[in-house]
Amino acid sequence: MKLSLEYIAGLFDGEGYITVNKNKGSFVPTVGIKMNGFHLLEELNNKFQGYFNTRKNYVNRPLTEWNLRGAFKVTNFLTQIEPHLIIKKEQAQLCLKLCKTYSIRNSQNKWITPKQKMTNDLINIRQSFVKQIKEAKQKVL
Repeated sequence: MKLSLEYIAGLFDGEGYITVNKNKGSFVPTVGIKMNGFHLLEELNNKFQGYFNTRKNYVNRPLTEWNLRGAFKVTNFLTQIEPHLIIKKEQAQLCLKLCKTYSIRNSQNKWITPKQKMTNDLINIRQSFVKQIKEAKQKVL
């Protein structure tokens, strides 16, 4: 199955999410999709990697979730689909700006951007982006 970026963006607009999880005082950008389509999300996992699992939902039907965590993976995914997004475009743009505040390592654990120290200013900037992403979600609802 070959999925176009336009199709993936449409799927993400409808079934996807953008969030920032707090983990040990750090902010972890996360994007993902939850739905009943196992094979479709398996294909996304093959294309973008990430985390992929299936469990039963509240009506005892299989629910599949695929997600990406961390600035490097999130940036790679959102950069490719952002031009095709409609509903989650503003959220994606804010998340990409947030990801630029991170020191990023690639999949070989090599630094792509210079390593930076966590300062109060940096924490405030990230908190501001988290707030803006939440506000952008409210606009869509």
